[in-house]
Amino acid sequence: MRPTIPVIGISTYSVHADWRTWRGDAALTPRTYLNCVVRAGGIPLLLPNVLAHEDAIGAMLDRVHGVVLIGGEDVCGVWSGREETDSQHAGHNDERDSFEVALARRSWERDIPLLGICRGAQVLNVSRGGTLIEDLPMAGASREHLIERGTFNLHEVDLSSGSRAERMYGTTTRVNSHHHQAVDRSGEGLTVTGRARDEVVEVIEGPERRFAIGVQWHPEESQDMIPFKELIEAAGALA
Repeated sequence: MRPTIPVIGISTYSVHADWRTWRGDAALTPRTYLNCVVRAGGIPLLLPNVLAHEDAIGAMLDRVHGVVLIGGEDVCGVWSGREETDSQHAGHNDERDSFEVALARRSWERDIPLLGICRGAQVLNVSRGGTLIEDLPMAGASREHLIERGTFNLHEVDLSSGSRAERMYGTTTRVNSHHHQAVDRSGEGLTVTGRARDEVVEVIEGPERRFAIGVQWHPEESQDMIPFKELIEAAGALA
């Protein structure tokens, strides 16, 4: 009998797309995420954020063996108790935030392997009651995490001894970042296991889960297969 290939649910942007002749709202995911899941041995399945209620998310999770929360726009401050003006709030996607937070919570409850990337790491954190830093430079961090929009910046990250992140990468790794927010207080059940040299949180993980890890950088853009292979390996136990 052929082994079952793990199916990995991947979150999506909710954006307006332009196909020249046709234009309209769409659920989209950069192809780099899909390619990495396939290369790691999984089958990608896009999860559109159109249904945030528990029954719909439960039905989605019934059909996957792992989840990737992708990068994207800032997470709304309401999820981590930060007040926002009306104009600030207007820049967030409530539908996507609600869906992904609920998806992360249900994945955690079911112990379904979960990989959060950049925004996805932040979603994982707020889903467990953690908080976020609104803007790193304003909080006194360096600008190495986002020097120029549209360009990834390389910097070092130190990883905690004995952590899953250290087993994956060693004590130090070089990562590609593009973010101005980050984890502040870690959520329940999550541990900070990686920091940049300016002490900004770069990795969180749930040591009591089968696989729950958030990285603040973008492994899909550098074709870093390590976290995707680890996700697929963990998801294989459920396939």
